[in-house]
Amino acid sequence: DDIASRCGLSKGGLYAHFQSKEQVFKALLARLLAPPQWDESKAPPAGTDARAFAQWLVDGLYAALGQPASMAAMHLLVAESARVQELVNVWEDAVVLPQMAFLGRLLESRLVRSSDGPPSILVRHPWLVVAPVVHTLLSQMIFGRTDAEQLEIRRQGHVELLTLLLEPHWAAAEASPAPVPEGR
Repeated sequence: DDIASRCGLSKGGLYAHFQSKEQVFKALLARLLAPPQWDESKAPPAGTDARAFAQWLVDGLYAALGQPASMAAMHLLVAESARVQELVNVWEDAVVLPQMAFLGRLLESRLVRSSDGPPSILVRHPWLVVAPVVHTLLSQMIFGRTDAEQLEIRRQGHVELLTLLLEPHWAAAEASPAPVPEGR
């Protein structure tokens, strides 16, 4: 009813475009949960420090996921995911997993693997880069408030955490930067 009303349609008019609630939900997921587009041209250039790269990542995540449409999508996912799990699975396969793979390749292109150890935990588990912003968004959704000062504290804590995880692999990476990964 709310969707039809916002579109200036009757409920029957809305269903002239969609055959079911599941199709409406799928269309909303496709529209609201578009993946963030990482603009490599705006990434800090090779030679900058890990903190500048971490700040760029955090700024991009908060810009993409902190939008009202993203918050609405999160509400929708929480409310409807159990009822239409197959659509959530489609979204995960089409958006979440490719974005995590891209983020892993992006990090791998900036970090150097030591000869005696595994790659950075961020390369192995790129979801760790996204987890603090998702926690922040869920907290805002659950507690129903947005405190600008608290949000900035969380953002800077996120930058500090990523910097700590990037730095051990950063110095060598800056000496011989890898090519930028292709695809998203």
